[in-house]
Amino acid sequence: MKPIYKIMLEKKVISFEKLMMHTFKELKLSFEEVVALIKLYDLLEKKVSLIKPTLFSKMMGLNVKDAEKLLNGLIEKGFLAFTLSEENGLTSEQFNLDFLISSALAVLEKEADHLVANLEDGLIQFIEESFLRPMTPDELESLGQLLASGTSIEAIKKATLESIGSPYPGIKTIQKHLYQAPVKVYTPPKKEVLKAFKDLWEK
Repeated sequence: MKPIYKIMLEKKVISFEKLMMHTFKELKLSFEEVVALIKLYDLLEKKVSLIKPTLFSKMMGLNVKDAEKLLNGLIEKGFLAFTLSEENGLTSEQFNLDFLISSALAVLEKEADHLVANLEDGLIQFIEESFLRPMTPDELESLGQLLASGTSIEAIKKATLESIGSPYPGIKTIQKHLYQAPVKVYTPPKKEVLKAFKDLWEK
């Protein structure tokens, strides 16, 4: 089964070029290396799995020696790799950018985790300032469970503001406002029940 990132690239859910432009600094790639990698990925999309230095040098507008040096630099960084494949009794060398792509996606994941952490820190601060007290470890755990269940930060903030007027505002009052139980409609007791209760009382 293909890795999910390969499927996403093939389906154009992720743009390889945009992925490179967004992550090249964290991956410590030069502009020339980024251009080279984008051109190499174009070759992969065209099912060209063998790199010919003469062709690559023309694609990059470099002499063969400089083109080979550029390729070797990418190999040393691990972003350009080669594998041997056998078909019809013939062995051929193929290149791939798998480690590069997984490294770039790891950069995006780290950024997303950092953003979520900042949002959660901001939410904790909002609740503590609203209630004029620090949250307890149990409350922090319950808050984490709310977020993990898919409750939005905006919904929690709204429930926090609604909880301020409670005698003892806390995570329980936030949960109460988030998941208010449906109000039960009052149904008057039947006459037979009232009569039985009256008879019992008068005995």
